[in-house]
Amino acid sequence: MRVNRLVIESGDNTLGVDFHERLTVIAGVGRLEREGLINELIGSMSSARSGVHLEFTDSRQRHLAVFRPTVGKHRVIDTDKAVDVTEEFTNRVGIVDVLGRHAIDARGARKVMRLSSDQLRTGEERDDAVQQLASVDQTRLWKAAERMLASENHLQHEADAVGSVPEDVEIIEKIEERHRAYEQAIEHHEHVRKAAFGIGGASGIVGTLGTLMIGPIGLLALLLGLAAAIASIVFRRRMDQALVAEEQALEEAGAASYLGFHLQRVNGLLADDGNRKRLMDAAEGSRGAQREWEAVAGGITVDFAYKHKDAIDAAAQVRRNVDSLDTMSSTTPAISRDQATDLAQVLVQRLTEARGIGKSDPNLPLVLDEPFTEVDPSVKPLLLELLSTTAGNPQVIFLTQDEDVASWARLEALTGDVSIIEPTPESESRQIDAEMSVSSH
Repeated sequence: MRVNRLVIESGDNTLGVDFHERLTVIAGVGRLEREGLINELIGSMSSARSGVHLEFTDSRQRHLAVFRPTVGKHRVIDTDKAVDVTEEFTNRVGIVDVLGRHAIDARGARKVMRLSSDQLRTGEERDDAVQQLASVDQTRLWKAAERMLASENHLQHEADAVGSVPEDVEIIEKIEERHRAYEQAIEHHEHVRKAAFGIGGASGIVGTLGTLMIGPIGLLALLLGLAAAIASIVFRRRMDQALVAEEQALEEAGAASYLGFHLQRVNGLLADDGNRKRLMDAAEGSRGAQREWEAVAGGITVDFAYKHKDAIDAAAQVRRNVDSLDTMSSTTPAISRDQATDLAQVLVQRLTEARGIGKSDPNLPLVLDEPFTEVDPSVKPLLLELLSTTAGNPQVIFLTQDEDVASWARLEALTGDVSIIEPTPESESRQIDAEMSVSSH
């Protein structure tokens, strides 16, 4: 939806405002005037009050006019076809309600369509996770995200091929590792047992003969035999410990034995070593992708990143704009640069949200109600430049009495991308009278 013209009748006075399709700056308006204009703009879309007329273009590019005469029926006319479409915009109680088609009332519209300085204040709507992801190298970030998703999909595919699930891999590897340790312990124990048996037998014979013939030599042989026996006991204990560790892993997996585990969970792995190797390789690839992602994004998940990709891209662009802003000199305090990034991100976020407010016609205008009152002067140029490049989707209406904003708008108006409305000495008294009447409603 794009607002084209608002006409307010108050007694003998009539106030008409034409809006630019992208960005309209209405300058020289104080708090009361801004409040009145916002009330009338939103009221023209929803109120039953007479004397407020609205012309707008809908998502079907129809040029429509809402007429609310003081006497007579309120109507909506398709001005291109000269067709009455009032019924299309009439609610259940017979009131012409343009906002009703968007499943939103005047109170809700005021919250989502209006952005004030309080709402723009630094950190008010800042999302730390989005800011964190926006601060890193974006090429590296999204490459890591793509690799992460690809590795997860590959692991899932290989797990499906053997009738398993990715979560089984960790259990499989734990059991495999402990089973290998158990087999190695058995092998070592067997070697030691055989060696100990040979050493022990030889030492017994030599010890017996040595005791009879040469006392010290016999004693040494007996000591060697005892050492061999102790070594055999130690390796036997290690084997038993490896077996206990394997049994614990099997118990965690819900299997009674190593073979039983394979039969219960990954029988396909026994039948095809190729499947088994591919699954393990896929698991290792997934872990590598996870490490790479965490090195870039820390503890933030890939799912979060993709869900908030638009916000992250916008925040990253804002940071690049701040870094390259010519008007901010090298002596600008760091706090101003941080403020620029934060405020610009909030502004972009609100512009993005405004695109999805309605249902049948999602783009409702965003009204900026003097949002830069507490902004550092060095930051304003960036925010205004951001508005210049992003306004239009949605349409932006900027109400202000800030001379910095007005001066900027006068120059931008020369390009045709922005329009500025300022009170003239002749119209000022009539406008004030009308707005005072507007504020009383």
